[in-house]
Amino acid sequence: MKEKVKEIMSELGFIINEVVENVYTFECEQLHCLLMFNSNDEKYVQFCVPYLLERNEIDDADFNKLMEHLNSELKYVKCYELGNALSIFYERYIDSEIGLDKVIKHIINWIAYGALEARKQIRDIKNEKSEDD
Repeated sequence: MKEKVKEIMSELGFIINEVVENVYTFECEQLHCLLMFNSNDEKYVQFCVPYLLERNEIDDADFNKLMEHLNSELKYVKCYELGNALSIFYERYIDSEIGLDKVIKHIINWIAYGALEARKQIRDIKNEKSEDD
């Protein structure tokens, strides 16, 4: 399945670069993204926009509140703390090649939307804190 996903990504115009085994980078809507496959199960795929916000850029309470808000409000996309930074993920088990191009487009749209919404929320938090000062 990994090769088919990579093929569809290329057909959609994305340039896929391997970083390490089963981890690839690509650019989407001015976002640096990762495409990752599980070495034990190539039908399981993760798309990620890493490091949208370093934990030390805002208060811990605001960081945790932001993650909670995004995880409760966004469909399909979930936030995790990865290396002391907020990253968003879309994880999916792909069991069929039928309609896979539509599935990949759906994932790309949601990961881009999730990143935009996260950045909007981050901007709002930072603006609110600067107004408090």
